[in-house]
Amino acid sequence: MAEGDFGEHELFRVSPLGDRVAISSPEEALKFIPKPLGKLVRNGIVFLENLGFGRYRAGTSASNILLMKSSKLAECDTDAIRSVAGLNAGWVVANFKNQVGGGVQTVGAPREFGWRDGIRVGGAYLGRAPLAPMIIGPIPAAIRVEKNGKPINMVPRDDGLSFKDGIHSGTFVARSHRENREILLVPRANEVGDLRRLSFDFSREISEDEFHHGTVPSLVSTVEEWSGERAPPCDELVTIGEALYERTARGLSFSEAVEIIQRGMPGADRPSEWDLLRSFSDAGWLEMTLLRHFPVRRILQNPLMAECVGPDLVRISGPTPIAVLERLHAAAGAAGAKVEAWNGLSTWALPRYAVRCPDERVRRDFIERMAIAEKPTPKLALGDVGDPDGVHGYQVIGRLDEERGFFSVRYDDKVADGLYRLERKESRNPFLYRSVVDGKPVQTYVSPSVAILSHHLRSGGPMFFQSGGILRARRSRVLLPSSWARWASDRVLCNAAPGLSKDGWRYQYAVGASSLWAICRLVPVTDKEEDEGEAEAEAKGTEWIDRFLASASNRGRAIHDSRSRTTRIARVMAEKR
Repeated sequence: MAEGDFGEHELFRVSPLGDRVAISSPEEALKFIPKPLGKLVRNGIVFLENLGFGRYRAGTSASNILLMKSSKLAECDTDAIRSVAGLNAGWVVANFKNQVGGGVQTVGAPREFGWRDGIRVGGAYLGRAPLAPMIIGPIPAAIRVEKNGKPINMVPRDDGLSFKDGIHSGTFVARSHRENREILLVPRANEVGDLRRLSFDFSREISEDEFHHGTVPSLVSTVEEWSGERAPPCDELVTIGEALYERTARGLSFSEAVEIIQRGMPGADRPSEWDLLRSFSDAGWLEMTLLRHFPVRRILQNPLMAECVGPDLVRISGPTPIAVLERLHAAAGAAGAKVEAWNGLSTWALPRYAVRCPDERVRRDFIERMAIAEKPTPKLALGDVGDPDGVHGYQVIGRLDEERGFFSVRYDDKVADGLYRLERKESRNPFLYRSVVDGKPVQTYVSPSVAILSHHLRSGGPMFFQSGGILRARRSRVLLPSSWARWASDRVLCNAAPGLSKDGWRYQYAVGASSLWAICRLVPVTDKEEDEGEAEAEAKGTEWIDRFLASASNRGRAIHDSRSRTTRIARVMAEKR
């Protein structure tokens, strides 16, 4: 099993020779797999061995990552589940918290006494709950935690004790019988220097923006007015930002980044973890890449940079965790400048920062004190730069379901048009994406997000709609390249992020009037959100799922949403709107 391009999971049966055949459910592989494994499939619970980079292999040894039937998941305690992702209408992928040495904790088995699941910060751990470490042991009731000799109230969990929500710092000692376990917690991540940070290298990685990397819709970079509503970031977003900043210094796999976001987000009233990860890329914190010699995604951390705008403003680009902000305020104060914070369009949007300088001398002094690099000059973007050459040795393994936004392994062969995903067997080459549109030359892409954007652009029709200075996509999985989103954020000092609308959380871009004109030159934008027929079909398709999740009697049960290709869990009763 492998993670797909947008968080969905895909299933394959693999022969002893390494040949992969895509399948839609585990039952399709029953006549090919060993009997012990087939028995697990029939029972509805299959153990998965983690191979790294979002890839898993079925086995008979106990594991904390399970491929389960949805009915089996409904019997599990929701507090013991770390994350759930849908495979299809009948199967889900569940990651459980209680684990010892990679195996599921069975009833009555001894658990080693110690701290688990923390974000390491130097010689300490990040003390921001819910990403702070938790203490587990054979008898959780016998564990007590102290700070400076005084007992600390902890939250009981299925497999131990965790810190209450908030920020915790200092030395904490856990005691159980005659054993002690000490841990040091810090409230923030350490600032990452250029020598420690693994930088983006074109010889190793391909940017998810592909040929759009480092390009902008317009070379105009001055700040323009935006009159939309802004909201300060929520505490959960700050906590996730600190954890991602610390963990991405030397590169981080896509699946691990998503797991951090899932742990840090609240159980209800939350956007998609995939959209939130994308917002960190669009805010300039992270660079999402594809390895050139392995079909997986890796996340790198961008450097901190400055850009002089007009005679008195320095615009800050790149990651701005708490440690960087403190140094920013100190350098600005010593130079006689002032730091400005500009909130985003929702509580899940990262703020933008700029430094206001009274004159040129102060600006030079501030930049010298910060020892910050100047942002490079971008290139003017083009709408589409696909590869028209043919491909050799590749085979089709999926086609884009344009309505739902994922690559399906089952599709109608009679329809020639579409966006196809190709794989080259017995190689470590990344997947290719081939756009076939009637009457136009075939084009090939490497980045899935760029391929979807270009394919819809080649097919025609409006792709985005704007209202009140906010830009949203009209089609599934359509996103602006991160380089364009960063440029739009530079213009109005407002980062892109998921925002709550009438039909739930949707990804949004804040755009000014001149920025919108430049984007319209590259992609079609309309003032209508969707066609009336599409809106009616969408409402009918999700109305019953919303009623299911809103019912208090369904708390803890899961339902598969085929439109969003996700499994949703009714944790609490939904709020009335």
